[in-house]
Order: sequence, then C-alpha cells, then structure tokens
Amino acid sequence: MLFFDPTTSTSTRHGRLNDYEVVRGADNVTVRFDLPGVARDAIDLRVEGRTLSVSAERPSTRTDGDTLVAGGLHRRDLHRTFRVSNDLDLDNVVADVADGVLTITVPLAEAATARKIEIGAGEPAPALADAA
Repeated sequence: MLFFDPTTSTSTRHGRLNDYEVVRGADNVTVRFDLPGVARDAIDLRVEGRTLSVSAERPSTRTDGDTLVAGGLHRRDLHRTFRVSNDLDLDNVVADVADGVLTITVPLAEAATARKIEIGAGEPAPALADAA
C-alpha cells in the first residue's frame, strides 16, 4: 500500500510540521499533511518510480535584527518519502492545498479494487473439463 520510509525521510524543524495521516478509502488512499503557513508554491510533490515524495518549506517570519520576545513562528522544513506498492495508481495522483492542509489522493489500481466473483452452478470450468 503506502509505506513511510524512515531511511529516506527527514524533517528539519523548529516546532511541528510533521503532522500527517494516511487513510485508505474504498477506492483510494488519502494522505493529509498539516502545513500551516506554507505557500502552495513552496510545496513540492514528486513521483519517481514507486516513490512519492513531499517537501515543503515555510520560511521564518523574522527579519535580521528582530528580537523574539515570546513564542514565535519558526522556519519549518518537511521532507517525507513514501514507498508505494503496486496496489496504487501513481499515474493519477491528485493534490490540493486548502486552509493549511495538503491533501494527496492516490487511487487504488484497478487490479486492487474489490470485485464480485461469480460462482458457477456445479459446471466445471472449460479449462478443467478439457484436462479431464
């Protein structure tokens, strides 16, 4: 399905920019990242082979000479890589960002979707009848 690969995933952060979830639906897998304050053009989503990679950057809001008095919005970088099984269709990935949440939808491959198998009424399958 979708596998987080800790050997190729990094996060350089001050604060939290690691919040994500992976949810399997009936016909897709949805990955959501909380990316507050990250501009759409600062997000990079790539597919290479069976790997899905997400990178994002939110620069610091402070300028040189500013002194932080309390709290603070820090620079946040995110780099996440997922190894993806053949059950997912990486040719039809859709991504959108709204209200600080990046949503990536990956449809299940046709071969991975559930389908009904008809059950015969006692007649042997043609290939089995020929072999007998």
